[in-house]
Amino acid sequence: MTATAPISQVESHAKYRLKLLELSPSISEFDLSSIWVTPLSQYEDSIWIFPSEWFAGEPTAVGHRSINFDVIMPDGLSLTSLAHHKLLSSIKRALYSFWRHPNKHSIDPSTLRTYCSCLRTMARWVIAHRYPMEMRGFADLKLDDIVAMMGDITTGKKEKTYKVYGTLLRKVNIQGRRGFLNDYFIALPDADTWISSANAALEDEPGEKILETENKPNFYLPYSDDFIAEAGRIWLFYIEELGDSLINCARQALKAREISARAAAICVANFKWKGKDGKPLNLLPFDVRLSGSLGSELEKESVESELDEQSVGSELNEKLILSWPPQNFGSLLMFLTFLQTSCYSLIALPTGGRWSEIKTLTQRCVKPVKNADGQTEYRLNGRTFKLEADFAGTERDWPVPFEVYRATRIQERLWRLFRDRDTKYLFVSMRKSRGRQLDDMNLYLQSFASCHGLDGLLNDRRPHTHRFRKTIARLVVLTLTGAPKILQELFGHSSITMTLHYILSCPAIRAEIENMLDETQRERAEKVVKELDQAGGKAAAPLRQAWAEFMKGRVRTETDMRRTLNEFIEEMLLGGAELRLIFPGVVCTKPLAMNGPCIRGHGNPNPSRCQVTCEHQIQLPERRSLVRDLILYILKQLRSEDVKVNVLMTSWYQRQLLDQLEIFEDIRREFAAVQEVVVARIAMEDEV
Repeated sequence: MTATAPISQVESHAKYRLKLLELSPSISEFDLSSIWVTPLSQYEDSIWIFPSEWFAGEPTAVGHRSINFDVIMPDGLSLTSLAHHKLLSSIKRALYSFWRHPNKHSIDPSTLRTYCSCLRTMARWVIAHRYPMEMRGFADLKLDDIVAMMGDITTGKKEKTYKVYGTLLRKVNIQGRRGFLNDYFIALPDADTWISSANAALEDEPGEKILETENKPNFYLPYSDDFIAEAGRIWLFYIEELGDSLINCARQALKAREISARAAAICVANFKWKGKDGKPLNLLPFDVRLSGSLGSELEKESVESELDEQSVGSELNEKLILSWPPQNFGSLLMFLTFLQTSCYSLIALPTGGRWSEIKTLTQRCVKPVKNADGQTEYRLNGRTFKLEADFAGTERDWPVPFEVYRATRIQERLWRLFRDRDTKYLFVSMRKSRGRQLDDMNLYLQSFASCHGLDGLLNDRRPHTHRFRKTIARLVVLTLTGAPKILQELFGHSSITMTLHYILSCPAIRAEIENMLDETQRERAEKVVKELDQAGGKAAAPLRQAWAEFMKGRVRTETDMRRTLNEFIEEMLLGGAELRLIFPGVVCTKPLAMNGPCIRGHGNPNPSRCQVTCEHQIQLPERRSLVRDLILYILKQLRSEDVKVNVLMTSWYQRQLLDQLEIFEDIRREFAAVQEVVVARIAMEDEV
């Protein structure tokens, strides 16, 4: 039966709503056959067609909004033939489970079509390579079979294709473990680390290598909050405090260099360094360790401080040079690269722009404009190239804060000093290919992190231009889980509706957000479990007990611990809950369908109503000092005369005191004998 039956649109939508069925392995194909998967197609149809109104933009042709199961396979038969019934059933059930029972987020028709294409490719491989061995379903495949299949169907493809198939295998297994599928890839030892296991099987590496691979996934991670906080402080210092002095020194040194290298060295060594307030700047508020190179981008500059033979010899004998202020032209160039890196970072972070977009910025790329309220806003004008048909790219702009405007003005001054006559792009090389457009900012980012002691904040990953994009996507994830004002402010939109439309109307952005949400949720869940022993809040004790019971009999090695941690996170924290970061260090574990103080019986959760007495709240160890300070503040208020004479205020502070004391057990014991605490407990008991 095809999906072209002559039924009205109203009738089809009504049937679709009435015929939806909860999926389980016990449901037969006969029961599923009459289910309306879409308003236009039933489960048994060989083509599933989605309504055109489900696709944004212009009306979509039927071929682009349908899923076709009637395709020819390697043995010359159609997938819908009786010989392939098991594989067809597995594919349809998997797709229906994604559509009807999404794991965390609803799936759009385009994504479902992609999944179908991938599953059909896997089915082709099974028919061609494993049918002779009587392996007719996905559950029949062993781990070696899955590894071989992945190798065959992704050979010659981009790495992204391999990841798409890996993600799909994980999703199929999740649905199988949730009880929706009979046939899934049960041979995979762990749904989250199967790729590293498969690689190890191919390379025959020991278990220790597998664990190392698992801990270092092959994708760009967002920068940590600690890195952004520390690096951001340094970026701003270079731009605000050092920018003018470094550029003025470079201007004088370049003129002196036309005379001789010695003259340039003397010019740098004798330069009077001043901050933006005009005061001498003899010491930096952070450590800088200069090395002799910045990767392949730099040439070997001679140490040109020839004022003193002893100092020259000392510098040449040291592999690393502790150096402020710079004493030669070479070290000055290093600080200028730090300044350029700071300018780039301050542009890339708030815009999330690709390196291909930022490297092609030109003079006066940020312009101040007046908005409807007469306030000054700043917009960065550039070009985007990815996904654009035009070789020259397409013009676009970004709303940016004042700091980006200031960074571009500093970068323009650097560009004027070093650019070749024909170079119009702002970011230029200052060393080996001096004056030409800079090709690789990653070398500068790596050197900046290393020379400023930031490597320890990078989570064992190298700095990379794309990590800025991931970082801004992480902020978007926070917006979609309860803080919409952040994104509205970040993009400078006038309404939340505009912000949500800006994000959700683009499938590519939406897909990136969903991926980041999964990564952020798992990262947050792992942090919660690892810090459970020191955590507080009503939800901490039950979760500690559940974790202890979950580990019994499961953990013998480090590999077991990692696998058990993943299983616990998947089942207990991500299997229906949406971990929300309410405040820094305060995590909500409330399942989506459960009520709580933040809901008050109706509506969506309101983070402003989060209460320490809620049984779903966990406070991480980082909150300990803040809780203790708050208790001290409450005690101070209870001892003040204004509160003592006010019965209502006294009662209110007493309740707040007792609530805060219940968060962390050790803090409760510390203040247990304090007079105000004892009085508060007696007063609350009398009320009861």
